[in-house]
Amino acid sequence: MNDEFEILINEVKENKTNGDIELARMVIYFLLDHFSSLIENDIREIGYALGKSKSEMASIQNIAQILIDLHDSPKLLHTKLIEFKEKTDINYTDGMVFNFIQTLDSPVRIITISRSSTVKRALIQLSRNNLIKNLYIIRSYPGLEGVELHKELMELGINSTSVYLAEINKYIPEIDMAISGADAITDDYIVNKLGTRLLFEYAILNKKQTIVLGNPLKHIVRDILINDRIFEKVPIKYITKIYD
Repeated sequence: MNDEFEILINEVKENKTNGDIELARMVIYFLLDHFSSLIENDIREIGYALGKSKSEMASIQNIAQILIDLHDSPKLLHTKLIEFKEKTDINYTDGMVFNFIQTLDSPVRIITISRSSTVKRALIQLSRNNLIKNLYIIRSYPGLEGVELHKELMELGINSTSVYLAEINKYIPEIDMAISGADAITDDYIVNKLGTRLLFEYAILNKKQTIVLGNPLKHIVRDILINDRIFEKVPIKYITKIYD
């Protein structure tokens, strides 16, 4: 494997700040930009290494799988990477968010967790359409991704309240819906940052909607192996609706 691909694998493995679709977009653009070099390497080796780098992220797993499955069909592999790239495009996300917004007829009170780039985009669009009444963001440990999202939205003029997961009993009765992203979506569960299951369980208990904003690249048919303790599985029964 060339050094440039080893650098890519290490960057994916060590990345703690980007959301999974942001990370998938980076990987896909890199592979397309270096495609001539890619086909001169052992594509399967790159696929296996990429798959081991982020076992919890279905988008990365799906990219890794097409590298393995289509290693001897460069033309088909290139076509598939282009298809994947379109799913990471912000216009695709905006279209999905539009479908969600269409279900709302008045401003809503929202609580969210972590820092999903898809959820961030949705919150921006909701704010532009004056559809956020109150917004609470769980701080998220150990990476404090929720704190980062809070700061990013504040810089865009979107007000929110940063809260602790242990305080959700105070805020769930005051909201209309809990929203999260997902690192993986299966028929039985989603994978997301630690704390999502507690948030969604408590929201359902209080008869609140639980919304997951996903992406087709996050769907995966096999079981996801959780290697990083900051991720957890959330059963589908705790989810009202998945948009992707």
